[in-house]
Amino acid sequence: MFEVPLKDIRHHLGDESFYFEVSEDWASRHENHRRSIRHHLFNHLSDLGWSPSRGVLEPGSERLASDPPLSLSHCPAAGGFAYLSPESNTHVGFDVEDPDRVTVEVVARISRDEEVQMAPDPASLWVAKEATYKALPKEIQPLVIGQIEIHNWLTLGHNFYTFTGGVFGSQHFRNAQGLVLGSGGLKMGFFLFPA
Repeated sequence: MFEVPLKDIRHHLGDESFYFEVSEDWASRHENHRRSIRHHLFNHLSDLGWSPSRGVLEPGSERLASDPPLSLSHCPAAGGFAYLSPESNTHVGFDVEDPDRVTVEVVARISRDEEVQMAPDPASLWVAKEATYKALPKEIQPLVIGQIEIHNWLTLGHNFYTFTGGVFGSQHFRNAQGLVLGSGGLKMGFFLFPA
């Protein structure tokens, strides 16, 4: 399904433990998509020999320090998750979107004009902002996603970009890495933020 090998994604994000899965079976149009993806993720992590807490299965439940950093996302076309090893001292954010749903007008509601002009396309900017927002610890996460700033886009290949993300006026983002991948009619954004 993906034109870019996982090893290349790991290289550009700077974490060899990075892993993600996306499936149409977990799309938000399906009735039990949240439960389905969480059970798959729980079983997948257990198969790796990790002992995820019930917090991985239940939204809003407290997760344990031993749980891997992870992020889930859904849209009508697909759903998925991304995670790092439990030993990773990094937060991960992930977003998946159908690019046809994200117009310039939609992304302009949460972006500055310069961001919209510099982005490869509206959907890339959208998933970059969402992934960055999700990766941030609560204590530095802004109140609204419009305070997330995306810049320094670099094209690595067809529908494959890196970016720099941050919060307006913050200095917390020196070693953070962002990546956008377009594949299979989807746009996916990933952001790693060192703890």
